[in-house]
Amino acid sequence: MGSETREIVMAFSREFGETESPPRWDMKMERCLGRWLKGPLFLFELQSEVVMRNRLVLLAALMWCLSGVAAAAPAMDIVLYPSSAQVQVDDTLPVKNGAVAFVVPAGTDLESLVISLDKGEVISRRAIPVLVADSETVAALRQDLAEARAHAAGLEGEAAAVAARISLWSKGALAQEISMAEMEKLDAAMPERLKALYVQAAALEPQVKEAREGVARLEQALSEYGDAATGTQVEAQVGDLSGNVRVRYSYMLSGCGWSPAYRFDAEPEKGLVRFTQQAEIRQATGQDWKGVHLTLASADPGSGLQPGSLPNWTLRKVEHMPRALAASPVMEQAAMDAAPNMMMKAAPPVDVREMATFAAWDLGTRTVPAGRPVLFELARGDWKASFVRLARPGYGGKAAWLMAEVRLPEAVDWPHGPAQYSVDGLPVGAGTFALSGDHEDMFFGRDSRVTVDMKQDLRQSGSKGFVGKRQTRDWKWTIEVTNSHTQPVAVRVEDPEPQIGDSAIEVKVVAKPAPVVKDHVNTWNLTVPASGKSVIDYTVEASAPEDMRLIYGR
Repeated sequence: MGSETREIVMAFSREFGETESPPRWDMKMERCLGRWLKGPLFLFELQSEVVMRNRLVLLAALMWCLSGVAAAAPAMDIVLYPSSAQVQVDDTLPVKNGAVAFVVPAGTDLESLVISLDKGEVISRRAIPVLVADSETVAALRQDLAEARAHAAGLEGEAAAVAARISLWSKGALAQEISMAEMEKLDAAMPERLKALYVQAAALEPQVKEAREGVARLEQALSEYGDAATGTQVEAQVGDLSGNVRVRYSYMLSGCGWSPAYRFDAEPEKGLVRFTQQAEIRQATGQDWKGVHLTLASADPGSGLQPGSLPNWTLRKVEHMPRALAASPVMEQAAMDAAPNMMMKAAPPVDVREMATFAAWDLGTRTVPAGRPVLFELARGDWKASFVRLARPGYGGKAAWLMAEVRLPEAVDWPHGPAQYSVDGLPVGAGTFALSGDHEDMFFGRDSRVTVDMKQDLRQSGSKGFVGKRQTRDWKWTIEVTNSHTQPVAVRVEDPEPQIGDSAIEVKVVAKPAPVVKDHVNTWNLTVPASGKSVIDYTVEASAPEDMRLIYGR
């Protein structure tokens, strides 16, 4: 006799008392059940409904053990995409009336359902809507919600009764024709009665509010499980097969998905960025996924299935060209201010597979409860990084942004998700993060101890020459970088390279130190001494034909 069976037998013994000995296991099945039915089941009529239900459950468990047949849970593999899932089930099912049957949850795309057999073939199939038993979590939620609604209704009824009594004492009784003596008695009793009723009403008001909020919270929690009470029974006709048959079926499922979440902690003195990548997994099938093999995919299936068509490229004469309008300096500055905040991206995870068109994370065997999101860690580690302070003083004020230049040994594909950023363990803000490649520049907010002040020394227009007279525009700035740290820091100053829109326009840049020009950006890489300053002298000289209308751009 197995251990599970012994536990059930002992439960029977405790339930029915010492006078009713458990059945002898060398009896035939008929004698075994007969002895129990004559004694304990007779007592069911005298017990409460709860006791009866408990005993019937125990009896069913006993019969299950005696049958020697335990239905093994089917093997389930789930590939979870950002907003859907592909479920693959491998099960052994009995053939009844020439068909095998199984139930799929609400949210199943029946058009995606594929069924295969280890022998024979599926001739036809049909889908029948069915009610699905709640999971333990959903059943408990429904019970809590029913109790919460009953409690709220009771409080609301009590509050309504108090309000009615207040109305009766303050209005209803005075409307009746009563004698002067009765009026005096009523007048004497009214203050005490109304005072007590108003005190009672005031005490009930927060209780009613709290009860209603509790009901709303439970309703919201239950709604997160989706349409848990419904499902679809699929009956597949398999012809002349009999007995048990191995069935594999797969389908796409909505109401589930995952999204990444990231945490980054910069440690500039150590030259490190510490990272954590997590997956927030959610599913609203109403049933817990227990012991499933779970894989995460970085992209939804079918997203970007094919490229768009190429447009025509036609060069033609424009008969009338309206005067171009210069971009507003306010708009230009807003665009440049936003640039440092367009944060981040990262590096490789634990056990990630590169597929043909997306990345996949194999999480192994996991349990995912229905309803509430759960977090699983995908990767944790350290990246080596070079830290600089990035400043764009012409458009970003005096701010210097702490930037980590991360270079990875190999390209990775981490999807877009929310991220938390900190420096030396202290939070500095939240943003978003994604990475597809092997390098990224990550920003960790402003460094308040580094300032970059761009002072305009000159901005003037003029003309030069007697023949072929030209108009001129000159700008001159002094850029002063101040470091209040007790150690030297690397600072990168950036400013747009002036570009010409016509071959007749000439531009000359004079700067000390000279900038590095890349991608039409003037860049100065400075090492600013501890508690010291560095200065950049920056001049731009532009000229154009006298009769040319110019947009100077700044």
